[in-house]
Formats: sequence, structure tokens, C-alpha cells
Amino acid sequence: MSEFSTKDLDFAVEFSPGTYTSIANMIDFTPPTQTIESYDVVYIGDTHMRSIPTIITPGEVTVKVGYDPDNSTHTGLLTMFTAEDVEDKVKSCQITYPDPTPATFTFDAFVSSYSLEAGDAKSQLTLSVVMKISGAVVKA
Repeated sequence: MSEFSTKDLDFAVEFSPGTYTSIANMIDFTPPTQTIESYDVVYIGDTHMRSIPTIITPGEVTVKVGYDPDNSTHTGLLTMFTAEDVEDKVKSCQITYPDPTPATFTFDAFVSSYSLEAGDAKSQLTLSVVMKISGAVVKA
């Protein structure tokens, strides 16, 4: 049985070409949930519908961080969200899962939701970001 903690999970974004930078102060992380689209087929005389798999929808990644407006990874996510050009919006990302032989997955994604959250006076200011994946998720 495998027992791994998310303690050393790493989520990084290639803000500048050739360099992945880990997102700082992560509180919560939801990896992509991929699904396969399908269409249904029924012919006259059939007693059961058949579903035919078609294309993979790569999903989204959600990350929540303790927000620091001076942190370069937090400002980098906002810059991705507000960028005018597609090449500035879509960045390469990687997730590294901790285990004895770390597994790394890479994909392109863009920030589809950027939300600052404040609670009461005892709460930490947080930032929640949803990143929509564009293309395949590939195990490196």
C-alpha cells in the first residue's frame, strides 16, 4: 500500500522561459480531474445504448495560497490573468508528487479565476486561483 503526504507536493509555473518557480505559501491544492467526452449510439433493434469515448477534457487545477502582494509567484499569477497576449496568459506548469521516485506531470494552463479572500480579523488573507488546462497532461 502506498502512503504519501501532500506535505512535499510541488506546483510550479514557468513564468520565465526555462525556469519553473514553485508557488509560494500553498494552503490547498486540487490537481486536475480529467474526463473523457463521449457520444451515444443507438440503432433500431438495439436494447441497450452504447457510449463511444471521444476526446479527453484535461480539467483544471485549483490552488489556494496565503496571499503576499509582494511575492513574485502571486503577482505572476495575476499578471497571467490580466495579460493581453495569449502567449503571456498560457504558461507551462508542473506538478511534482512526493514519493520515493517523484512523479512529475507537465501541462499548459491559464488563470481562469483569480480571487482574493478575506475573513474576520483573525483570518489570513488568501488567494484562490483556478487554472484551466490547455492540451494534454504529460507524465515526465
